[in-house]
Amino acid sequence: SILNPLQNGWNLVKLNLSDAGESGGGADLSKINFFRLYMNTNAAASPTATFTLALDAIGFVATTSTPSTFVSFLNADVFDEELWEISGGTGKVDAVNKKEGAGALFGTTHPGNGYLHMKLKKPYSPAVNTKLTPATAQLSFWLYVDQAVTLGGQIEITSSGEPDKKEYNWDASKITGLKPNSWNLVKLNIRDAAVSDDGAPDLGAINFFRMYIETGKDGINIGMDDIKFGAIPPPEPTLLDGADALDGWDLPGDMAASIETSGKKEGTGYIKGKIPAG
Repeated sequence: SILNPLQNGWNLVKLNLSDAGESGGGADLSKINFFRLYMNTNAAASPTATFTLALDAIGFVATTSTPSTFVSFLNADVFDEELWEISGGTGKVDAVNKKEGAGALFGTTHPGNGYLHMKLKKPYSPAVNTKLTPATAQLSFWLYVDQAVTLGGQIEITSSGEPDKKEYNWDASKITGLKPNSWNLVKLNIRDAAVSDDGAPDLGAINFFRMYIETGKDGINIGMDDIKFGAIPPPEPTLLDGADALDGWDLPGDMAASIETSGKKEGTGYIKGKIPAG
Protein backbone atom coordinates (compact mmCIF):
# COMPACT_ATOMS: atom_id res chain seq x y z
CA SER A 1 0.00 0.00 0.00
CA ILE A 2 2.97 2.34 0.45
CA LEU A 3 3.36 2.44 -3.33
CA ASN A 4 -0.22 3.46 -4.02
CA PRO A 5 -1.49 5.13 -6.00
CA LEU A 6 0.80 4.37 -8.94
CA GLN A 7 0.32 6.50 -12.04
CA ASN A 8 0.45 5.29 -15.62
CA GLY A 9 4.08 5.71 -16.66
CA TRP A 10 7.26 5.95 -14.62
CA ASN A 11 6.87 6.43 -10.85
CA LEU A 12 9.88 7.32 -8.69
CA VAL A 13 9.58 5.08 -5.63
CA LYS A 14 11.41 6.23 -2.49
CA LEU A 15 11.50 3.93 0.55
CA ASN A 16 13.22 5.12 3.74
CA LEU A 17 15.21 2.38 5.44
CA SER A 18 14.16 3.89 8.78
CA ASP A 19 10.57 2.88 7.96
CA ALA A 20 11.36 -0.69 6.93
CA GLY A 21 10.60 -3.88 8.80
CA GLU A 22 13.51 -6.24 9.36
CA SER A 23 14.37 -9.88 9.92
CA GLY A 24 17.45 -11.53 11.33
CA GLY A 25 18.64 -8.27 12.85
CA GLY A 26 18.45 -6.28 9.62
CA ALA A 27 20.72 -6.14 6.58
CA ASP A 28 24.36 -5.06 6.53
CA LEU A 29 24.15 -1.88 4.44
CA SER A 30 27.77 -2.26 3.36
CA LYS A 31 27.05 -5.68 1.76
CA ILE A 32 23.68 -5.47 0.03
CA ASN A 33 23.44 -8.28 -2.56
CA PHE A 34 19.75 -9.11 -3.05
CA PHE A 35 16.57 -7.40 -4.18
CA ARG A 36 13.01 -8.72 -4.49
CA LEU A 37 9.84 -7.01 -5.68
CA TYR A 38 6.70 -8.99 -4.84
CA MET A 39 3.40 -7.33 -5.73
CA ASN A 40 -0.28 -8.17 -5.63
CA THR A 41 -2.54 -6.36 -8.09
CA ASN A 42 -6.25 -6.21 -8.73
CA ALA A 43 -5.82 -6.46 -12.49
CA ALA A 44 -3.96 -8.69 -14.92
CA ALA A 45 -2.83 -8.81 -18.50
CA SER A 46 -5.12 -10.30 -21.13
CA PRO A 47 -4.98 -10.65 -24.93
CA THR A 48 -7.00 -7.46 -25.22
CA ALA A 49 -5.63 -5.43 -22.31
CA THR A 50 -1.85 -5.17 -21.99
CA PHE A 51 -1.08 -4.45 -18.38
CA THR A 52 2.65 -4.24 -17.85
CA LEU A 53 5.19 -3.62 -15.10
CA ALA A 54 8.57 -2.02 -15.67
CA LEU A 55 11.55 -1.59 -13.35
CA ASP A 56 14.67 0.55 -13.73
CA ALA A 57 17.64 1.93 -11.75
CA ILE A 58 17.50 0.35 -8.29
CA GLY A 59 19.82 2.09 -5.87
CA PHE A 60 20.46 3.91 -2.63
CA VAL A 61 20.70 7.62 -1.90
CA ALA A 62 21.12 9.59 1.32
CA THR A 63 18.00 11.33 2.57
CA THR A 64 19.91 14.38 3.86
CA SER A 65 20.99 17.21 1.59
CA THR A 66 24.51 18.59 1.23
CA PRO A 67 25.01 21.34 3.81
CA SER A 68 25.05 24.84 2.37
CA THR A 69 26.18 26.68 5.50
CA PHE A 70 29.28 26.43 7.69
CA VAL A 71 30.30 27.75 11.08
CA SER A 72 33.55 29.71 10.82
CA PHE A 73 36.12 29.12 13.54
CA LEU A 74 39.04 31.29 12.36
CA ASN A 75 39.46 33.05 9.03
CA ALA A 76 43.29 33.36 9.32
CA ASP A 77 43.15 36.89 7.88
CA VAL A 78 45.38 38.43 10.58
CA PHE A 79 48.58 37.28 12.26
CA ASP A 80 47.85 38.54 15.76
CA GLU A 81 50.96 37.72 17.81
CA GLU A 82 48.87 37.88 20.97
CA LEU A 83 46.69 35.06 19.62
CA TRP A 84 48.81 32.98 17.23
CA GLU A 85 52.12 31.21 17.73
CA ILE A 86 53.87 30.17 14.52
CA SER A 87 57.13 28.37 15.18
CA GLY A 88 60.56 29.85 14.50
CA GLY A 89 59.30 33.39 14.08
CA THR A 90 58.36 32.57 10.48
CA GLY A 91 54.72 33.55 10.74
CA LYS A 92 53.14 36.09 8.42
CA VAL A 93 49.91 36.88 6.60
CA ASP A 94 49.89 36.71 2.82
CA ALA A 95 47.19 38.96 1.40
CA VAL A 96 47.84 37.79 -2.17
CA ASN A 97 48.34 34.01 -1.96
CA LYS A 98 45.15 33.29 -0.04
CA LYS A 99 42.12 31.10 -0.53
CA GLU A 100 39.36 33.03 1.21
CA GLY A 101 38.90 36.34 2.99
CA ALA A 102 41.59 39.00 3.29
CA GLY A 103 44.63 36.76 3.74
CA ALA A 104 46.13 33.45 4.81
CA LEU A 105 48.62 32.46 7.52
CA PHE A 106 52.01 31.17 6.41
CA GLY A 107 55.04 29.66 8.14
CA THR A 108 58.23 27.82 7.14
CA THR A 109 59.40 24.42 8.36
CA HIS A 110 62.59 24.40 10.47
CA PRO A 111 65.14 23.44 11.96
CA GLY A 112 66.86 20.21 11.07
CA ASN A 113 63.76 17.98 11.17
CA GLY A 114 61.44 20.14 9.12
CA TYR A 115 58.57 20.91 11.47
CA LEU A 116 56.10 23.73 11.77
CA HIS A 117 53.39 24.48 14.25
CA MET A 118 50.58 26.98 14.13
CA LYS A 119 48.63 27.17 17.35
CA LEU A 120 46.55 29.50 19.43
CA LYS A 121 48.37 30.92 22.43
CA LYS A 122 45.20 31.36 24.45
CA PRO A 123 41.58 30.23 24.28
CA TYR A 124 39.73 31.76 21.38
CA SER A 125 36.87 33.94 22.55
CA PRO A 126 34.02 33.68 22.15
CA ALA A 127 34.07 29.90 21.90
CA VAL A 128 32.49 28.53 18.74
CA ASN A 129 29.29 26.51 18.83
CA THR A 130 29.47 24.14 15.87
CA LYS A 131 25.77 23.21 16.28
CA LEU A 132 26.75 19.69 15.24
CA THR A 133 27.18 16.26 16.82
CA PRO A 134 30.29 14.02 16.82
CA ALA A 135 28.56 11.77 14.26
CA THR A 136 27.82 14.60 11.82
CA ALA A 137 30.54 17.24 12.33
CA GLN A 138 33.46 17.87 10.01
CA LEU A 139 36.44 20.19 10.52
CA SER A 140 37.85 21.68 7.33
CA PHE A 141 40.57 24.15 6.36
CA TRP A 142 42.70 25.08 3.36
CA LEU A 143 46.31 23.89 3.37
CA TYR A 144 49.07 25.16 1.05
CA VAL A 145 52.47 23.52 0.50
CA ASP A 146 55.07 24.80 -1.96
CA GLN A 147 56.68 21.37 -2.43
CA ALA A 148 55.51 17.78 -2.61
CA VAL A 149 55.60 16.47 0.98
CA THR A 150 54.68 13.55 3.17
CA LEU A 151 53.21 14.83 6.40
CA GLY A 152 53.55 13.75 10.00
CA GLY A 153 52.27 15.36 13.15
CA GLN A 154 48.77 16.18 14.37
CA ILE A 155 45.79 18.44 13.89
CA GLU A 156 44.03 19.27 17.18
CA ILE A 157 40.92 21.07 18.43
CA THR A 158 39.78 21.39 22.04
CA SER A 159 37.23 23.05 24.27
CA SER A 160 39.77 23.38 27.12
CA GLY A 161 41.70 26.29 25.62
CA GLU A 162 44.93 24.25 25.51
CA PRO A 163 46.33 21.10 23.87
CA ASP A 164 45.82 17.55 25.16
CA LYS A 165 42.79 18.34 27.31
CA LYS A 166 39.24 17.80 26.09
CA GLU A 167 40.76 17.24 22.66
CA TYR A 168 39.98 15.72 19.28
CA ASN A 169 43.08 15.02 17.19
CA TRP A 170 43.94 13.55 13.79
CA ASP A 171 47.17 12.02 12.53
CA ALA A 172 48.51 14.38 9.87
CA SER A 173 49.92 11.41 7.92
CA LYS A 174 46.31 10.69 6.90
CA ILE A 175 46.35 13.93 4.87
CA THR A 176 47.68 12.70 1.55
CA GLY A 177 47.60 13.67 -2.11
CA LEU A 178 48.48 17.32 -1.47
CA LYS A 179 49.18 19.22 -4.67
CA PRO A 180 52.28 21.44 -4.41
CA ASN A 181 52.00 25.18 -5.07
CA SER A 182 48.26 24.86 -4.64
CA TRP A 183 45.56 25.22 -2.01
CA ASN A 184 44.21 21.87 -0.82
CA LEU A 185 40.92 21.52 1.07
CA VAL A 186 41.46 19.29 4.11
CA LYS A 187 38.34 17.62 5.53
CA LEU A 188 38.53 15.81 8.88
CA ASN A 189 35.47 14.00 10.25
CA ILE A 190 35.01 14.31 14.00
CA ARG A 191 33.91 10.67 14.15
CA ASP A 192 37.37 9.65 12.89
CA ALA A 193 39.30 11.65 15.50
CA ALA A 194 41.20 10.32 18.49
CA VAL A 195 40.04 11.59 21.90
CA SER A 196 42.21 12.77 24.80
CA ASP A 197 42.29 10.73 28.02
CA ASP A 198 40.03 13.19 29.84
CA GLY A 199 37.26 12.89 27.24
CA ALA A 200 35.96 14.55 24.12
CA PRO A 201 35.63 18.31 23.74
CA ASP A 202 32.32 20.13 23.82
CA LEU A 203 31.36 20.82 20.20
CA GLY A 204 29.26 23.68 21.50
CA ALA A 205 32.33 25.46 22.90
CA ILE A 206 35.40 24.90 20.67
CA ASN A 207 38.11 27.43 21.57
CA PHE A 208 41.50 26.02 20.56
CA PHE A 209 43.27 24.89 17.37
CA ARG A 210 46.75 23.52 16.78
CA MET A 211 48.40 22.29 13.59
CA TYR A 212 51.72 20.54 14.16
CA ILE A 213 53.30 19.45 10.88
CA GLU A 214 56.42 17.36 10.30
CA THR A 215 57.91 17.09 6.81
CA GLY A 216 61.52 16.00 7.46
CA LYS A 217 62.74 18.92 5.37
CA ASP A 218 63.45 22.53 6.27
CA GLY A 219 62.39 25.56 4.28
CA ILE A 220 59.00 24.34 3.08
CA ASN A 221 56.43 27.11 3.06
CA ILE A 222 53.08 26.03 4.46
CA GLY A 223 49.90 28.08 4.42
CA MET A 224 46.60 27.68 6.24
CA ASP A 225 43.31 29.46 5.64
CA ASP A 226 39.69 29.50 6.76
CA ILE A 227 39.14 26.97 9.56
CA LYS A 228 35.48 26.04 9.79
CA PHE A 229 32.94 23.40 10.78
CA GLY A 230 30.21 21.89 8.66
CA ALA A 231 28.10 18.76 8.42
CA ILE A 232 29.59 15.71 6.72
CA PRO A 233 28.23 15.68 3.16
CA PRO A 234 25.96 12.72 2.38
CA PRO A 235 27.43 9.86 0.31
CA GLU A 236 26.94 9.75 -3.42
CA PRO A 237 24.03 7.64 -4.75
CA THR A 238 24.86 3.94 -5.18
CA LEU A 239 23.35 1.84 -7.99
CA LEU A 240 22.40 -1.69 -6.96
CA ASP A 241 21.25 -2.77 -10.43
CA GLY A 242 20.59 -0.75 -13.55
CA ALA A 243 17.96 -3.23 -14.81
CA ASP A 244 19.74 -3.10 -18.18
CA ALA A 245 19.95 -6.90 -18.57
CA LEU A 246 17.96 -9.95 -17.44
CA ASP A 247 21.08 -11.79 -16.22
CA GLY A 248 20.77 -12.60 -12.53
CA TRP A 249 17.02 -11.97 -12.33
CA ASP A 250 14.47 -14.63 -11.39
CA LEU A 251 11.27 -13.65 -13.23
CA PRO A 252 8.06 -15.72 -13.61
CA GLY A 253 7.74 -17.25 -17.07
CA ASP A 254 4.25 -15.89 -17.55
CA MET A 255 5.60 -12.34 -17.24
CA ALA A 256 7.27 -12.73 -20.66
CA ALA A 257 9.91 -10.35 -19.35
CA SER A 258 12.24 -8.54 -21.71
CA ILE A 259 14.73 -5.69 -21.80
CA GLU A 260 13.33 -2.62 -23.50
CA THR A 261 15.26 0.46 -24.55
CA SER A 262 12.53 2.72 -25.89
CA GLY A 263 11.20 4.94 -23.12
CA LYS A 264 13.87 3.93 -20.61
CA LYS A 265 14.29 6.03 -17.49
CA GLU A 266 18.01 5.58 -16.84
CA GLY A 267 20.94 3.63 -18.27
CA THR A 268 20.61 1.63 -21.47
CA GLY A 269 17.30 -0.14 -20.84
CA TYR A 270 14.78 -1.48 -18.34
CA ILE A 271 12.98 -4.71 -17.44
CA LYS A 272 9.43 -4.95 -18.76
CA GLY A 273 6.86 -7.73 -18.57
CA LYS A 274 3.19 -8.61 -18.37
CA ILE A 275 1.65 -8.80 -14.93
CA PRO A 276 0.26 -12.31 -14.32
CA ALA A 277 -3.18 -12.74 -12.83
CA GLY A 278 -3.23 -11.01 -9.46
